[in-house]
Amino acid sequence: MNTPNLSKLFITNQTTEKIDPGIFESVFQILEKGEKIPNGKTVDLVLCNNDAIQRINKKFRGVNKPTDVISFKSDFCQSDSLGEIIIDLNTAEMQRGDKSLKRELQELFLHGFLHILGYDHISAKDKNTMSQIENKYLKAL
Repeated sequence: MNTPNLSKLFITNQTTEKIDPGIFESVFQILEKGEKIPNGKTVDLVLCNNDAIQRINKKFRGVNKPTDVISFKSDFCQSDSLGEIIIDLNTAEMQRGDKSLKRELQELFLHGFLHILGYDHISAKDKNTMSQIENKYLKAL
């Protein structure tokens, strides 16, 4: 018998922009099917602006400028949270190019989620692996 995955996505929008949570939930569902996400685990998504993410970027990465997405993996085994993803809507809008904002936000969420799941792009090999996985899920959207 298949046990339903009881993972959850919690979204906090700290901006005045109205963003449909469904755009993130669709990415979450695709990742639930393709990755090993333990039952009952949650992911927190925060949508913010340049100032907020710049403070976070400076505090945790030592980089005093805005960035598009930052993710923090939860290392506490007793926690229900896999981690937190923070996306800057201002940077997403500026860098989206010809893509819709919806698509840009989905790509940023996917990228941050993959980091939480342990993927990285520090080495060329890891970057290639992560890129292939991202492309697989983006095609599924």
